[in-house]
Amino acid sequence: MILPLSFLIIILVGAGLLCLPCAVTGERLSFFDALFTATSATCVTGLVVVDTGTFFTLFGQIVILVMIQIGGLGLMTMAATLFYLARRKVSLFERMTLSEGFGADHMNDLRGIAASAVAVTAISEFLGTAFLAIRFIPKYGFSKGLWFSAFHSISAFCNAGFDLFGNFSSLTEFVTDPLVNFVIMALIVTGGLGFVVVVDLWRRICRKKRRIDYRSRLVVGMTTGLIFGGALLIAILEWNSPETLGRLASQDKLMAALFQSVTLRTAGLNTIAQECQTDAAKLIGIVYMIIGGSPAGTAGGLKTMTFLVLGATVHSMIRSVGEVDLMGRRLGSRNIKKALTLLCLGLVLLFTGVVIVSAAHPEFSIIDVGFELASAMGTVGLSVGVTANGGVACHIIEIMLMFMGRIGLLTFVFALSGKHQKSPLKYPMTDIPIG
Repeated sequence: MILPLSFLIIILVGAGLLCLPCAVTGERLSFFDALFTATSATCVTGLVVVDTGTFFTLFGQIVILVMIQIGGLGLMTMAATLFYLARRKVSLFERMTLSEGFGADHMNDLRGIAASAVAVTAISEFLGTAFLAIRFIPKYGFSKGLWFSAFHSISAFCNAGFDLFGNFSSLTEFVTDPLVNFVIMALIVTGGLGFVVVVDLWRRICRKKRRIDYRSRLVVGMTTGLIFGGALLIAILEWNSPETLGRLASQDKLMAALFQSVTLRTAGLNTIAQECQTDAAKLIGIVYMIIGGSPAGTAGGLKTMTFLVLGATVHSMIRSVGEVDLMGRRLGSRNIKKALTLLCLGLVLLFTGVVIVSAAHPEFSIIDVGFELASAMGTVGLSVGVTANGGVACHIIEIMLMFMGRIGLLTFVFALSGKHQKSPLKYPMTDIPIG
């Protein structure tokens, strides 16, 4: 319960602050819209009901940015870092809570992992701000340009998807700008890899380790394959589409396709109009948003390792092999059950949400509704216009999906179900027909 409640407290406090007159430029924000915005920011999603760049004052934007930073790092990371700085001994219960917050299967050196996570975050966001300032300061002036650089650096690293450019335009103005594109992509990928993997890679470079850890190799390999595979598919599907890639030069088409593939990994910033994509490209986007990023990072989704385990299970079943192996290691039944449970929960929630929203808003195509809700559940933030034009029912479903998607579906289910005592009984084993 600690993890869901910690996020809920931040969301409610943030919503209250966004309701203040000093947070908006015009008419005061309703509490429901403030709640939606606070949920989207704390759950690092990026779906919005009002334009962040024009509707909120500097104070309101700072509140949103603080929620993004807390949501990206997580309260558990910050708590562990405070324990580390205070040299405070961490109890077993606290270790268990921190381990669940990191998505880790062990409880060794959690304070060190948390401190490394904060260090990686600070360095990445500082470098991102410095590089983006090269473009934004000459364009917007020193103070505004520096603020834009810091805001979008943090938003990209935390995979949040919020922007300040106004009119819900995101980064479409910079679709042909290599500096902005590659800096944002680097921040998204770094945050989405997971803190443990980034630290492992850094140690490999600095300390000249022979090779990175087994789990890091899996994450890097899966992430690389998804990014370049997605870019190829998007380029093929959208190459001649006049409203997306068709109007660009060849090198810009490749860069825009690569950016779209990266941002589908739960980032939410976009350089092409999402509503103008073909249905085939939207379907690819739905799959990518459901997969999401890697464990113990700022990204959401069901996570890359979940689908890697599922793929290994299917491969073993096809080969009629009793054990499930992955790159020379045998996977335990707990990993397989966890991956299958996550997939089933995710698909059931998404299907239920699509049915409800489609019934409430028959004017939206089912592809667009599926895209929008997959974006919410995967804490992505890409939008095809359903959120902006949807009603209360649509927004309630999205709030629930964003919240569950950020804290983790299993964590949410465990929090609701409570403790269950194991039965000493064992039932007889049987086989049932499948397939």
